[in-house]
Amino acid sequence: MWRDSSDSSTSLFSGFAVRRLPGALLAGSTIYVDDITVNGRVSVPIPPPLPIAFKLYQNYPNPFNPTTTIQFNVPSSGFVSLKVYDVLGREVRTLVDKMEQPGNYTVTFNAGNLPSGVYFYMLEAGRFTAVKKMMVLK
Repeated sequence: MWRDSSDSSTSLFSGFAVRRLPGALLAGSTIYVDDITVNGRVSVPIPPPLPIAFKLYQNYPNPFNPTTTIQFNVPSSGFVSLKVYDVLGREVRTLVDKMEQPGNYTVTFNAGNLPSGVYFYMLEAGRFTAVKKMMVLK
């Protein structure tokens, strides 16, 4: 909400001091200004750095019922596959099976329809392969 101060050329808007140009336009919620001074701190989100190597992290929580989180890093664009297998090596779920850009990824695995037991999850990307073990407890 605009609040005029004693100086008609300066107004406050949600913690910002705004100095209006002579004849500045105010149209709806759009403000045309010359200069903005922030009273307080301004936070600018910084994205996490891109990974420099492939990595598959241990799921958490582990053991789990019924959901767990799996994280992995992809340093370069390419086809990525993340699959879950039972102890006999049978594929029970495909979590990721697509082209991915470089980045840090998080996938939630829901084992609600699987019996208690040990399972393995495997990340394949290019020539990189990693396998981790997880346990479903019901």
